[in-house]
Amino acid sequence: MVVAKHIFLCSILAACMCCTSVQAAQQPQAWSESLAVPDSDVPSLLLPIVDRSALLAEDEALLAAAAGGSANKRMRVARGSDVSADTTKEGTWQTLADGSRLWRLRVLAPQATDLQIGFARFQLPEGATVLQVYEPYGLPAKMVHLVLVNGHYIAPEDRATTALKAGDALAIWPPIAGG
Repeated sequence: MVVAKHIFLCSILAACMCCTSVQAAQQPQAWSESLAVPDSDVPSLLLPIVDRSALLAEDEALLAAAAGGSANKRMRVARGSDVSADTTKEGTWQTLADGSRLWRLRVLAPQATDLQIGFARFQLPEGATVLQVYEPYGLPAKMVHLVLVNGHYIAPEDRATTALKAGDALAIWPPIAGG
């Protein structure tokens, strides 16, 4: 079994999975089965409150300092927080009718506008491809816009043949608009 490290899935991607699963011919068992624990009773992991005012003030100060060209002018798009959740101690497990197991944990981040969940360990079968990571969710190809393995772009036509190996970092992003 291969352990791919740092599998990052944007929360937008997760939301797209939920929305598109209705249209998929075969959705994951967990989405169609009656769950033993209702969503409201799933244990929660509460993250610290995000102080958006303080973050915006920091950004303004950095931009003001960068006006003279002496500082980094890149815009911040996120603030990371290291969080650990042990599947043997937190969340809830359920065995589904097909014998597979489902682990659930609600992640709450007060005042956050978005969440991005990163996994430090993610087990995949030997020889698993990039496509096999997201294909079971029935995502339309247009929703899997940017795919990187170890920081290198993987073109759509290469995703079915690009095998992951132990220690690889996989990032999958949906199309993002904004300005």
